[in-house]
Amino acid sequence: MSIGLAACDGNMFGVGNPLIGRWKLISAPQLDLSKFHLGPTIEFSEQSVIVGPIAYPVRYEVSGKTVVVFTDLPMGIAFRVDETNVATLELPLVGIMKYERVQPVGGGFSDLFGSK
Repeated sequence: MSIGLAACDGNMFGVGNPLIGRWKLISAPQLDLSKFHLGPTIEFSEQSVIVGPIAYPVRYEVSGKTVVVFTDLPMGIAFRVDETNVATLELPLVGIMKYERVQPVGGGFSDLFGSK
């Protein structure tokens, strides 16, 4: 197991980027998330964010557990990923949103820990 973690730079969910993987919304204010390229489920890969059927090109700035996501919007959106695999973002004048990781990059949890 330590070999796998070392190969992933200590983060089994993406090399250097704790946001890589699939996430589901667990709390949010009532609003149209599509304006922010967000939805009830989102998936981050190295080069895109997938919201529903649409993939948006993306670039990231990672600083520890904070990841700023840049798409074609005029400003980035900052997510903070905690130890419990919850990503939190605060949108000014909108509120706090929380996403829970449901699948790491490359497959399901069974790919990481073996099937039971």
